[in-house]
Amino acid sequence: MSHDDAGSPVLDESLRDALGELEDYLQDVPEERSSELVLPFASRWVLPELGLDLGRLREEADTLVTATPLSDRIVSGYVDHVVYWVSQRMLLDERDQPQSAVAAARLELARAVLGERAELVEHEGFPRVAAGLRRALDDSSGGRPPDDRLWSALALRIAESVLP
Repeated sequence: MSHDDAGSPVLDESLRDALGELEDYLQDVPEERSSELVLPFASRWVLPELGLDLGRLREEADTLVTATPLSDRIVSGYVDHVVYWVSQRMLLDERDQPQSAVAAARLELARAVLGERAELVEHEGFPRVAAGLRRALDDSSGGRPPDDRLWSALALRIAESVLP
């Protein structure tokens, strides 16, 4: 995504193509399921803007995965274990100090950015994607880190970057 001369966000061609594919895919999907299908895209889209130390979190997640014996990595639920661990690490600063207020502010920022993105994609002609983004916001409304669904989706995006 880029910005025009006035600083307003503009969808680049590759993002527009991806949104078009997602819009088409959501055509026959029940509305209540749209949030589940849009959440991976939505969380990846906003993750870089939240002020998280993504390099540190990826490195820590990679250390966890590397230190885990292969026999444990293939066990059902391992991905959930890594995601939980990353979501907990997202609550801490680089000195391992709890930052619950900072984490809550980051989650609110993620919600605000998703709300803006929902408006943008609807304005750009992707109403089903916009509805999915809004439903994801509704599903996250009132939640707090680390138990919030959006927070967990953000942690999953980080974990995915190091999982085989």
